[in-house]
Amino acid sequence: PALDDKLLTSWNGLALSAIAAGYRVLGEERYLEAANEAATFLLSTMIRPDQGLWRSYRRGQVGIAGVLEDYAYLGAGLLDLYEAAGDRRYLAAAALLSQRILSDFSPEEGGAFFSTPPNKRHLILRYREGHDGATPNPNAVAALLLARLATHLDQPALREVARAAIESYGAKIAELPRAFCASLAVLDHLERPPLELVLIGPKEDPRTKALWHALNGRYLPGAAVARSETPGGADEELPLLRGKGLVGGDTPALYVCRGYACAAPITDPDRVAEALSEA
Repeated sequence: PALDDKLLTSWNGLALSAIAAGYRVLGEERYLEAANEAATFLLSTMIRPDQGLWRSYRRGQVGIAGVLEDYAYLGAGLLDLYEAAGDRRYLAAAALLSQRILSDFSPEEGGAFFSTPPNKRHLILRYREGHDGATPNPNAVAALLLARLATHLDQPALREVARAAIESYGAKIAELPRAFCASLAVLDHLERPPLELVLIGPKEDPRTKALWHALNGRYLPGAAVARSETPGGADEELPLLRGKGLVGGDTPALYVCRGYACAAPITDPDRVAEALSEA
């Protein structure tokens, strides 16, 4: 029988998100190694010369220009991997993909994103849809990616773009909410300033590991997570890391914040649960 053995950018993006979550919860390095290997392949092979995405790969050959779900799923997967491991190249790549979403899939009048890029000239019209299927709706995943990046990059305008993309389906969501679970998750994320969690400390330091383990023992949907082995100075380019350092010059610390306003840094893992409950 025929065998479909092609690789899809979009589905690999979903896999990245799942593996990054597995690493955060279980702490097994094999998950991080697998995610890094997959992300490296995707960023080296599935990027077109014009910095757009290819959709599929098979036996050394790439083909078909990427559609919205490729950009949205891969962008979300890379952002999840950044939050899990702190590797800045993944945040930078996710930000670049978000810019392509805005330039290639956003209508001039705003609102929901198109499913196809503008160069699909053989199509009679550019299709848009908001409901979920076997996979989460790409419009919702793209919107959540923008909303999360708004926090990481301190670009609040991205939250408004995300809101408009979801509110375009407001009447349909009210009529059949079960078909729009991914969109409802975005609206929940946008209802309040997201929780911001920043861990500063050497990765192999047992004290850093203890704080990281305590943090990942809680389910915190929508939280923006950043980690760095070195303190963030006043000139730090990433807003969440700026001005956050080791306590006393050598003690790893967890910062719990909202709207870039932070409580006192936490150094004791036993205090993490209480701090998260109060945030």
